[in-house]
Amino acid sequence: MARILIAPDSFKGSATSLEVAHAIKQGWISLRSHDLVECAPFADGGEGTLDCVESVRATSQRIPITVQGATGREHQSSWLLVDGDVAVIEMATLCGITTVEKLDPLGAHSFGLGQAIASALGDARVNEILISVGGSASTDGGTGALAALGFRFSDVDGLPVALGGQGLQHIAAITKPSDLKIPTRGIKVLVDVQSPLLGATGAAHIFGPQKGASAQDVQLLDAGLAHLLQLVGARDRAGYGAAGGVAFGLSALLGAEIVSGVQTLAALIDLDGKIASADYVITGEG
Repeated sequence: MARILIAPDSFKGSATSLEVAHAIKQGWISLRSHDLVECAPFADGGEGTLDCVESVRATSQRIPITVQGATGREHQSSWLLVDGDVAVIEMATLCGITTVEKLDPLGAHSFGLGQAIASALGDARVNEILISVGGSASTDGGTGALAALGFRFSDVDGLPVALGGQGLQHIAAITKPSDLKIPTRGIKVLVDVQSPLLGATGAAHIFGPQKGASAQDVQLLDAGLAHLLQLVGARDRAGYGAAGGVAFGLSALLGAEIVSGVQTLAALIDLDGKIASADYVITGEG
């Protein structure tokens, strides 16, 4: 008997990591039914994060919520409570690109992510929040998520700026909520890219087109993000460009820590321990 660990990421456009793992398992045991086969579907901080963690951590609990999708349409979603005090939030299921019927590169926003964060912050059990931000549909620098948490983004007349990347250049003032309480072990943003916020390798130029942005849109969004960065008084760095700048907004204004999605999720499901006890490991990504 051999111990087999099956730990693939998703095969985008074909199957989720959970489906891939189960398919490989069925193929393996059809020829070697006496082997001990364990499935540990994996994610790197993008789509499928909740499903992966939930499939490995049997005691995790889904917390249902109603949120806005990237274009404002409300829908039912959830976040995951792990180990009784860790909230795992997946942006893709809340206001990701799969939540919209039609791409809206300038108007899409991250408000739904902020609603989920607010839900976790309001849960007395939560001492740490992990946010996977891959698969986003917006390029708003995280302003939508922050607005849902009580941040106010005002124009020169003191009026609220509309959600979405198209309004970033009109922000003249940012007001932080006074009653926001951060969990004892903090908030971590799980990223799978090291892109900066601005420039040719930044959020708008690299990821804007796949969210429907034209060349003109990309220039407008990049300029808006540059204005926001200057207004906040921060310096651009690797990882800020993840999820249309959500990583930047949550880090610079909410104090969240940007971390590797792969490393954080691997630790959460004890992937190293599973690998150490296996004779063979099967992995893959598509």
